[in-house]
Amino acid sequence: MELQSSRKIAADAIKVMGEAYQQAQQGAMPEVGPFYDFAKQMQVSIQRNRDALSLLNRIRQKDEYTLFHSFSVSSHVLNMCHYYEIPEQQSLDIAVGALFHDIGKALVPQAILNKPGRLTEAEFNEMKRHAELSVAMLSLARNIPLEGYDIALHHHERYDGKGYPHGLEKDQISFAAQITSVCDVFDAVTSERCYKSGMEAVLGLRVIYEGGGAQFNKGLANDFIRCTGMYPVGTCIVLADGKSGVVIGSTEDMMRPIVHILYDEKNKQQIAPFTLDLSQNGEAIVSYSDARRFGLSYDQLLRKFVLPES
Repeated sequence: MELQSSRKIAADAIKVMGEAYQQAQQGAMPEVGPFYDFAKQMQVSIQRNRDALSLLNRIRQKDEYTLFHSFSVSSHVLNMCHYYEIPEQQSLDIAVGALFHDIGKALVPQAILNKPGRLTEAEFNEMKRHAELSVAMLSLARNIPLEGYDIALHHHERYDGKGYPHGLEKDQISFAAQITSVCDVFDAVTSERCYKSGMEAVLGLRVIYEGGGAQFNKGLANDFIRCTGMYPVGTCIVLADGKSGVVIGSTEDMMRPIVHILYDEKNKQQIAPFTLDLSQNGEAIVSYSDARRFGLSYDQLLRKFVLPES
């Protein structure tokens, strides 16, 4: 089962990422080879079933953010590379760069990284240093792809030139850094943190859409939305016939995913769960719903119906 395979990939990758962060805190960097192995495993998993890794990215503990974020961003990057039909080796180079894009945060004080309130100007300036710190750490490793240095340094640049550290704009920002930036923001806004709840995926896609032309290249932002799907796995929806549920898979038709039905909106009651492939029965989604409609928190909904424990 692809979910089980993806779980193992994620668990192994996060373990090694944790060791890499520990080494970085001590002024050292690990061998790069194992990270190419993980990137290749993610690439194969996405080719088999692009929803599996996406599911894992939607459910994690609040204290897992730092390590899972790098894994998640890399998997989104690989999904984009697959969408753009980028050659395998180039895709792997970009994915490995994405795995290390925030390695410099290992040297940023935890009090700043996890501060629940707004950062002071001094704290924000310290936070911004993680881009240069990442490059400094990567310079200690052997066989880091050139894309890795570029991604680490420039994934916070903005298309309108208002990013950091160099204020690059438009095509001055590499393609690798641009796609990592989109994936980084989407994962950040949809993730649970120790001090905030994550947005539902559809709201995260709205952030990407609204950032098109300013924070991101507009075409790239729209392609990310198409690549992710109009109704990402985990989205709560209502059908034209009054039934509602949660998206559990995608189909070739981005408007008609696979849905697990849980509730009858007309009679205002929960019903025996069943699964519908909307691409097969032609039913249409008419609006979004909320996990609370099903008597569950969003996290409980995902764990119970979308990503059950194996």
